[in-house]
Amino acid sequence: MLSLSTENLLLRGSSLRNTDWVIGAVVYTGHDTRIMRNSVSSKQKFSKLEKMITKSILIIMLVEAVLCAIAATVATVWNDIYAAETS
Repeated sequence: MLSLSTENLLLRGSSLRNTDWVIGAVVYTGHDTRIMRNSVSSKQKFSKLEKMITKSILIIMLVEAVLCAIAATVATVWNDIYAAETS
């Protein structure tokens, strides 16, 4: 029987060189290992100013879309009314 020690350990992301062959045993240690926790991308951080500007831009775009819809409706009604008068 052969026991494994830390000298026989090859961590994720490592590579072997100058070997003709390798015998390996795969051990799953889960998501709580340091290498797995460090491989997860971090959350993006936004300042309060960036959040406020993003929210303001969205509100401005929504107001502009509503104003465009109202203006299109009024223009259509206006054209229908005055097209009937000129005909």
